[in-house]
Amino acid sequence: ESGKVSTVNRTHCDTCPSGKATKVSQGASECKVCEAGRISASGAQQCTICESGKIADSQQTSCVQCTAGKATKVPEGASICQKCDNTCNK
Repeated sequence: ESGKVSTVNRTHCDTCPSGKATKVSQGASECKVCEAGRISASGAQQCTICESGKIADSQQTSCVQCTAGKATKVPEGASICQKCDNTCNK
């Protein structure tokens, strides 16, 4: 089932926690941590990319806005906020 993994003895499926996803629609054996710049809710099959100007929080459960004077330098999926200059995306 999407967003769930089979338990060791395969008697039932466990939901992937927030910040992790199965990355396949069925038959997953493990929940995988979302890549940098991506987040997921509990039970997710796929991780979601953070939009421009935001990065994933430390648990990879929500995208947070860069602080004043900082921005992302890529359109989406950034892992860090950097000091803003003329190349920053807002």
